[in-house]
Amino acid sequence: MMNINDLIIFIEVYQKESINQAAKALGYAQSNISQRIKALETLYDATFFIRYHHGISSTGQGDLFYQYAQKIVKETKAIQQKLTSKKKTVLCSELLFNVLYEQRVLEDIQATDFIIASSSTINKKLTEDVYDQIISFNQMEKPEYQLKEVKSLALNVYGKSKEIYDDNISLVVNRDQLCPLRHEARRMLGDRTLFELDSFEGMIKIVEQGDGIALLPTNLKSLQTLVKLLEKNIHINYFVYERM
Repeated sequence: MMNINDLIIFIEVYQKESINQAAKALGYAQSNISQRIKALETLYDATFFIRYHHGISSTGQGDLFYQYAQKIVKETKAIQQKLTSKKKTVLCSELLFNVLYEQRVLEDIQATDFIIASSSTINKKLTEDVYDQIISFNQMEKPEYQLKEVKSLALNVYGKSKEIYDDNISLVVNRDQLCPLRHEARRMLGDRTLFELDSFEGMIKIVEQGDGIALLPTNLKSLQTLVKLLEKNIHINYFVYERM
C-alpha cells in the first residue's frame, strides 16, 4: 500500500537520478529506497526508472508519475499546515513587503506567516508550496488562486539633490532581472551606467551617498532625506491573489 512517504522517496530519487544520493538525503538505507520504488512500480504495474551501473534515468511513465507525486505531496503539506496552524500564509514580493510593512497596511503580522521572495523566484515558490494569499507584481493564471485586488504603487526618481539629475550619474537598480522597478527605470533612464544591487536598503544607501539615482516607492520614511527628481509620480500595478 502506498503512503505519502513513498511519494517523497520517489520525488527525491527522480530529482537526484540516484538511489544512493536519495538515500543519503532522506536518511534511509539504500535497500529501503530500492524496495519502496519497486513496491510503487508493482502497485502501478509500471517501470518508472531504468537502472544503470552509474545511476538511473526516468522513463516516460516515471515522468508522468513525478508530476502526480509532486501534486499530491504539495497538497498534502498544504492541508497539514492548515490543520496544525492557525496562521495565514502570504507569499509576498520583497519590495512590496518593505513598502506595505512601513505603511502599516499589512494584516496582523503576528497572525501571519510571510514568505518573502524576489519577482524572479515567486513563480518557483508557487510550484513548491500552497499559500493563502499572494502579493506580487507578477500577474498569474493559476486556477487555484483568484485575483482579489489590483493596486497601484506610486514611484519617483530619487537623488541626493536636484543637481545630480542632469549629471552622468549611475542608475541604481535591483539585480533581479524581473523586478518591475528595474524595467521601468531602464526604460526612463536607460542611457546611464547601471549600479546593480541585491537589496532595497542597499539601493537607498547608495542614493543617500550621492553615488546614484534610483526609481523608488514614495511615502517611505527612509526616503525623507532624499529629493524627488520628477515633477509627477509614476505608478505601477501590483496584484493580490487569494486561494480559492
